[in-house]
Amino acid sequence: MPDALREKAVAFRRYASFLGDALILGLVYLLTRRESLPLARLGLHLANWQRDATIGLVAGLLLVLIQGVVLAATPTGADESHW
Repeated sequence: MPDALREKAVAFRRYASFLGDALILGLVYLLTRRESLPLARLGLHLANWQRDATIGLVAGLLLVLIQGVVLAATPTGADESHW
């Protein structure tokens, strides 16, 4: 990949990551408002910390697994013989 294109990709990724996080937070906020959940009810509480930690661990592992599958299924451009 040319250096100029790589720099543009890095800059886009930085902004896209921020935008994705903002969209997720906005969606969570809208869903909690729709269900009339106060923001204080969201978050980790010491009473159920084991369950919350397990859910976070499983969600993180699923994210890594999905990213690995997408990365494996995406052509890297090194083998361009199929074009």
